[in-house]
Amino acid sequence: MLARAALDVVRGESNVPLLNPIEVLPADHVGPVHFIAIGGSGMSGIARAYAELGVCVTGSDRSDSKALQSLRQRHPVLCGA
Repeated sequence: MLARAALDVVRGESNVPLLNPIEVLPADHVGPVHFIAIGGSGMSGIARAYAELGVCVTGSDRSDSKALQSLRQRHPVLCGA
């Protein structure tokens, strides 16, 4: 059933409306960003990208991870659990 719905979207036959894209602010227009669950595979990548663009990044997570340790080594501004 899910595969059928996905095919409908790809073919343009879905009755589910898609959202209009939003404008993404340049990094120099973004203030400090705090990530919840920063140690996960998705959030850690986003946090790293922001930090590499010069955005002040902090975060929290309930447990330590290799991704979180890597972020701390590269970007000491980050805080963990």
